[in-house]
Amino acid sequence: ETTDIEEFDHSSIIYPNPTTGIVTIRLSDNEVSNAIVKVYDMNGKLVNLAPVQNGDKLTLDLSSKRSGLYLISIQTSNQTITKKISLIK
Repeated sequence: ETTDIEEFDHSSIIYPNPTTGIVTIRLSDNEVSNAIVKVYDMNGKLVNLAPVQNGDKLTLDLSSKRSGLYLISIQTSNQTITKKISLIK
């Protein structure tokens, strides 16, 4: 049996999903320090990169991107979490 990565990992929350452009990422306390958020299109091209500066919340504006599926990768010092998001315009 395969467990979907979004069901398996509850430490980070990305909302709303689907989105029309503005995405909020809420990180758990143990992920905040030195976290980097990367957004990839489905071809594997990096389309956005954002370091987490202060706090446990980051807002990304994807409204300039085309509609479709994107992968959001949250890299911390001890793990990488990847989640899918759907951009609908």
